[in-house]
Formats: sequence, structure tokens, C-alpha cells
Amino acid sequence: MTSNFDYYKIINYLFIAVISALIFWQVSSYIRNQAIDGCAKNSNYAQEFPNDFAKATYPIADHYEKCLEDKEIK
Repeated sequence: MTSNFDYYKIINYLFIAVISALIFWQVSSYIRNQAIDGCAKNSNYAQEFPNDFAKATYPIADHYEKCLEDKEIK
């Protein structure tokens, strides 16, 4: 006959496994998003328009795609 303690032990192990999986998923998503953001920041072109007090930035597609490939995201 098993006691309630054994059931609580099993539930605790399952709870720890689920929490660990969720933490791993969150950390890996964060790292991936940081890599994508880094590629976007490093591969952009900026042009300033002094008469209009404006600045336009846009990504350079070739460099952005290459950066993602180098980081094995795409």
C-alpha cells in the first residue's frame, strides 16, 4: 500500500519537470530573439535628412540574412 507521501513526491517531480521545461523554453526564446535583434541592429543603413531633422533607417537584406545564417537561425 502506498502512502499519500508517495503521491506528493510524484506530483512534486512532475511539477519540477514542467517548471524546468518552461524555464528552458523561455531562456532559449530570449536568446534567439536577442540574436535576431543583434542582426537587425548590425545590418542597417541610416540616412539623415538635416533639412527635415529626420533620420531614416532600414535593414540591408543581404547582411541581415547572412547574419541569421551565421547564427544558425535561418
